[in-house]
Amino acid sequence: GIAERWAAAHAERAEARARLAELEAGAAAGTLSPEQAWERVQLVADLASEQEALPLAEAVLAGDAEHVGARWFVGRTLLGRGDDAGIAHLETAMRLAPDAELPGAQAIFGYLWRQGRTEEAERWRRRAETRSDELDAAHAERHRVDKHVPLEPHGLPDEVVAALRAQVATVEDALEVYLARRTVTHLPERPCWLVGVVARRKWYGPNPKREVAVRDAVLNAAAWPDTTFAVLVMDELKPLRKRFRAIPGATLLERR
Repeated sequence: GIAERWAAAHAERAEARARLAELEAGAAAGTLSPEQAWERVQLVADLASEQEALPLAEAVLAGDAEHVGARWFVGRTLLGRGDDAGIAHLETAMRLAPDAELPGAQAIFGYLWRQGRTEEAERWRRRAETRSDELDAAHAERHRVDKHVPLEPHGLPDEVVAALRAQVATVEDALEVYLARRTVTHLPERPCWLVGVVARRKWYGPNPKREVAVRDAVLNAAAWPDTTFAVLVMDELKPLRKRFRAIPGATLLERR
C-alpha cells in the first residue's frame, strides 16, 4: 500500500513538472493567459518554493490588482519573511473576498504576536473573534428551518431556472419541488436559498428514511446556487409548502 501511494505521488509530481515546463515555455513566448500565469505561480510554489513564486505572483497582480489568490499568496509570503507589507495585501484580499476575512485576521494576528507586537495583535484577535461569531450565527440561522422561515422570490435568471426544472424532473419520487430565497439577518450579503420537496409516499404511509433520500436526491440532482438547503415540506412543515406555492416562480416541479 505504501509503495502504491508513493508511486501515485511520484507520478503526480512528474505530471506537475511536465505541466510547469509547458507553462515556462509559454511564459518565455509571452503567450500565457492570466489563468495560466496563476497556475504557474502555484506550481512553482509547490515544486520549488514560495519565495521563488513570489515575483511571479506579483506579476499576476500587476495585470490584475483584484486577483484574490495572488493577493493572498503575496501577503502570506511576505509575512513569512517578516515583511509588514504583507498585511496590506491580506487586507485587500479580505476586502475582495469575504471568505478571506477570518483566515486573514488570524494570519495577521499570528504574525504580529510572533513579532511581540501584542497590542496590535490583540486588535486583530478581536476582529477574528467577531468574524468567527458572525459566521457561527449565520451557520446556525441557515440550518434552522421551521414553518415561519422568511422567504422571498429566488431572483435567478430564467435560463438557470429552466435548467433546474429539467434537473429535478429526473428524480422520479419527487412530486413537488420549490425554490425560494431565504431572508437572513446574519451576513445578508451572502444569499441563501431554500428548496422545498414533497416526496412520493407509498400507500402504507410515511417512510422517513426514504423521504429524506428523495430530498437528498433532489439536492444532488441539480446545479443549485451556493448555499442552498433542502427541506421536506410535509407533515409538520406542510404549512411551508403553502407559502412556497404563493411565491411567484417558486414552483419548479409539480406532478399529479
